[in-house]
Amino acid sequence: MNTQSEIYKITFNQLSNNYKLIIREINSTNYCEIDVMSHDAKNIALSKEGISSSRLKTYDLILNCFNVMNIKIDKVIISKKNNFITSKIVLVIDNQKKVLESNFIDSIILSLKTFSVLLINNKLFKEDKDLIYENLKFVDLSNNSLKLLGSNDRVERLKKTLNRLIEKENYESAAIIRDRIDKILKK
Repeated sequence: MNTQSEIYKITFNQLSNNYKLIIREINSTNYCEIDVMSHDAKNIALSKEGISSSRLKTYDLILNCFNVMNIKIDKVIISKKNNFITSKIVLVIDNQKKVLESNFIDSIILSLKTFSVLLINNKLFKEDKDLIYENLKFVDLSNNSLKLLGSNDRVERLKKTLNRLIEKENYESAAIIRDRIDKILKK
């Protein structure tokens, strides 16, 4: 069975010197962790944040081709087969569904860029009420100088910080800044 999920976090563990993609089942404490390479982690983070980058030009080209050919991405399904993470992209072509097997990183990025449904096979999930990650560095958001600025100035300043954090591949802190920006813009 597959469950609708979302990209929750990308973490860097200094002890193992690798990135982990944390995917969380929507409205649940179930999650899965997938080890990813540095450049893949960066591409996923850029896609999740909707940031344009030369790193994502090939994905943009694919999506432009799909658009010209009137092909829609219906959903992405991530599963495990013979101890390998596999993925399928379900396309809608002339009102018919076609399945395209793909690298799971590519599938996730295309799902993020098109806001398509991301389904994860339940065999990949773990349950944990307290997701705790070691060796993460966070930006101090209690900085009083930010509170003195107007909301537009704060957002601009936070966006600059967000871009710097992404460039430094500090995705955990970047996610916190992104959430802070969203909170300010919703006021």
